[in-house]
Amino acid sequence: WTMAALHPDLFAAAAPLYGWAHTAPMENLCNVPVFNQHGTRDWVVPVDFSRYSLALLQRLGYTAAHKEFPEHGHNVPEVDAVAWMLHRRRPGEPECVVLTTDTADRASAYWLRLHRLRDPHVLTRVVARVSGRGPGQTVGLTAANADVVELSVDRMPVDRQEALLVQAEQCLLEVGAPLPARLFLVRGSDRWTAVPR
Repeated sequence: WTMAALHPDLFAAAAPLYGWAHTAPMENLCNVPVFNQHGTRDWVVPVDFSRYSLALLQRLGYTAAHKEFPEHGHNVPEVDAVAWMLHRRRPGEPECVVLTTDTADRASAYWLRLHRLRDPHVLTRVVARVSGRGPGQTVGLTAANADVVELSVDRMPVDRQEALLVQAEQCLLEVGAPLPARLFLVRGSDRWTAVPR
């Protein structure tokens, strides 16, 4: 759970077994389908831990499957999950990226990276979503507690030969074409600005 949630862009899918995810940033799994398995007779990690994680992913609208084994404890056959995972591929340029973190040190996923947090003691959640490709393309951004956000434009599902509208919370910014390979969004005292470095 934790490895996939901390580094979602490294995985095509995740298949946790009889684990718990109460400390993992589950929101980050929006592009990582999950197949969880748990034995109902598990006395080491109760099956309710997995049921909670699955319910959370379903509330977020993410792809998740869960299989329970009534006759098993803290060991289950992994055959179903392995075959399922082998049919998954990592998304190259996902339209939506969610990044929840408590540090800016290794905070990145797909085409989104955090460089500076407003308060290092507060959990940070950034959601970035691309809409359209070509004329009128837009990226919307909500960034609770983030002061500097990097967009790797060359890895986003956008046309770099067209302008990009950036809706950073209440600020609408227009970045002219051709788009730079990297774009930094910087929060000032009352508004966001977009700079190429």
